[in-house]
Amino acid sequence: MTQNIVTDLNEQPALMNDLISALTEFSTGTPWWDENYKRVLVIARGSSARVGELLVRSVAKSHPGLVTSFSPTDITADQDLRNVLVIAISQSGSTDEVVRAAALAQQNHAYVMAITNDPQSQLAKHCDYLVNLNLGPERAVPATKTVTATALVLLMIANVINGQKIGSKQWLLLPDLIQKVLKSKSNGLAQIPAFVLSRGVGTPIAMEAALKFTEITKVPVVALSANDFLHGTTAALQPSDEVLLISLADDDLPGGLDLVKKHLEAKAINWHVIDSSMFCNSDFPSSLQAIISLVQVQVCVLETCINLGIDPDQDVGLTKITKT
Repeated sequence: MTQNIVTDLNEQPALMNDLISALTEFSTGTPWWDENYKRVLVIARGSSARVGELLVRSVAKSHPGLVTSFSPTDITADQDLRNVLVIAISQSGSTDEVVRAAALAQQNHAYVMAITNDPQSQLAKHCDYLVNLNLGPERAVPATKTVTATALVLLMIANVINGQKIGSKQWLLLPDLIQKVLKSKSNGLAQIPAFVLSRGVGTPIAMEAALKFTEITKVPVVALSANDFLHGTTAALQPSDEVLLISLADDDLPGGLDLVKKHLEAKAINWHVIDSSMFCNSDFPSSLQAIISLVQVQVCVLETCINLGIDPDQDVGLTKITKT
């Protein structure tokens, strides 16, 4: 029970260290980046699309509107994509619509970067620049190490776009911090959360948490930004619900999670917090805190399943490659 996902989780510190070392060109030279790009389009599905939002949110303040999450089906044959960077993400490299979109984007003169764990895949054949995650096979169907690695690469891309504000020493802290998360005990939750809430760069992590709970337990879980939750969705809360909050150590935005906590307390709703400040200080870049929160979420989902007697390695009718 749980052996596949536990093995994948425990491989992450060493694999992330190797990936950071392998991608030194992201800080020493960037053949894929051109400051004249008019747009950056992120094309993905599933967990890859969730963490793709990390790139969108990490550059939104410095380059508003530059990076957009784009549906694979929105790439069509009649588009002029000159001076556009398309980032196509598929852990298997075999998601049909992502591969088709990458091929069309190339035909339309976009510069295509592919992020995949299979350098021999179809996606790898339709790109101008390949990022090979090189993680080895992922044993569990619920993706963990490939999601963390994809998030790491996307945040490195964001760092280039933002002018290299995060230094190499801070990236190199991540593997040890991930190891600390894996050695800690979150104790999990007593029940599947009805909602997962966060804000800023934490919101994509909430989206991934909801997806992981849903695909393993078959229970629909909703992810929202904290403020959006307060704008109406809170009416759906039931007295027996539990809410999971994801907090980054440097969250100094007004309202948000503090308002949600007060609201939940007033309604006597149980809530649980995943807080990156357990492992990093508020001066640690929020984008890198998102990686820590992502691994915290993975551990929380695993331990919640154990608490509830659910085997995350069970066959729930899903496969590593989704045909869409």
